[in-house]
Amino acid sequence: MTTSFIPPLRHAIKNLLTDPAKPLEQPKGCSRRAAVAVVIRVQPNSSSPPPVNYFTPSRTDSAQSPLRAVEQFFEQDWVKAGEPEVLFIKRAARKGDRWNGHVAFPGGRFDEGDEWSRGTAVRECVEEVGLDLEAGEAIWAGEIGDRLISTAWGKVPLMVLAAHVFIYTSPTPPALKLQATEVASAHWIPISELTDPINKDNLYCDVAERLHSRWGDAMRYLIRLVVGKMCFGAVRLHWNDRSIESPLESKLSEEEIDGEAGEGAVVTLGSDPRADMLLWGITLGILIDLFTGFPAGEVPYLASHAPEFIYPNFTPWDIKMAVSAITWDLRTRNRKKFFIEDKQAVSSKTSTGSSAVGIRRPEGGLMRGLLDGYFIRVKWGIWGAILARVGVFGVTTWWAFGRKVTNRIG
Repeated sequence: MTTSFIPPLRHAIKNLLTDPAKPLEQPKGCSRRAAVAVVIRVQPNSSSPPPVNYFTPSRTDSAQSPLRAVEQFFEQDWVKAGEPEVLFIKRAARKGDRWNGHVAFPGGRFDEGDEWSRGTAVRECVEEVGLDLEAGEAIWAGEIGDRLISTAWGKVPLMVLAAHVFIYTSPTPPALKLQATEVASAHWIPISELTDPINKDNLYCDVAERLHSRWGDAMRYLIRLVVGKMCFGAVRLHWNDRSIESPLESKLSEEEIDGEAGEGAVVTLGSDPRADMLLWGITLGILIDLFTGFPAGEVPYLASHAPEFIYPNFTPWDIKMAVSAITWDLRTRNRKKFFIEDKQAVSSKTSTGSSAVGIRRPEGGLMRGLLDGYFIRVKWGIWGAILARVGVFGVTTWWAFGRKVTNRIG
């Protein structure tokens, strides 16, 4: 059976416009705000090509009534038969950049001249990929919702991030112009690929890298030695014929980049710039929140199995077991709190690859809801595993010393 994500996507976007999320209050001690643009287009199917006079929204109509413009777009036959895609960028590798080399949506920090967070998303999209979302071919389709970005395992707030959805209405992909200091490549990824279980993967990162800068190098090294690596669920993305990379002639010298992006910001390319990429973390959480708006029974794998992507664990087997055990009741409670399961259909699969699960998305996003209180227990699990190591070492040492003394006496 042919999979179509157009009807559930249309439903989710309609919900964004008719039931907008509440703005998130700026936490004390955190004044920074940022925004990203979640740009969606539809790749036409060869069996149903778009007409010459396909629907193009005027700036006035889409601004005054975005819901009507969205409905007109999705009513087109070529759209109904097409494949929806989402725009991602791979950030350039730059020394000292927290988001170095990450897969992300176009976006950046709020500037004083921006017209609220939507203006930030529009401006950053123009600057990073050369796509003007106010040029008459895009519809603003609502906001997925603000989320608090933090570090140090949720303790230190960094910024409030807004995610705005835009629909690019042309059947032809826009000509993108990448900013070499910020973006290494750009990719239109089909939703069918994003939600296919075969693309589920894991990303391993250094635990010490996620700690606040107040931690000294010695403590970071000790934590790295004891705790190992942190494992996050991820989605593997593949290069396709609508992916582009920064041209070789756009690579700048270190001096040129310093003036644009700050001291030490050097653009580097990997040994294989067209290798597969991993989508994880904040960007993955935003995408999951978009998919939680799909109708019950049509929620795709990525959202219905969100805990597998959101809850991190660790590589050492003892810490992994301790964390799994100490967070079991929290994860079970959250499953019942946020996920609605149809007991008669939970084992069946729908055309969009879901397990007939509806989702109650909490304020601040599903990732925030699932992780609330999680990292506190993670710390307990880590300390428990470390104490168990010390205990095993102590008992083993005592036993070995006792045998040695016994042998000498004997």
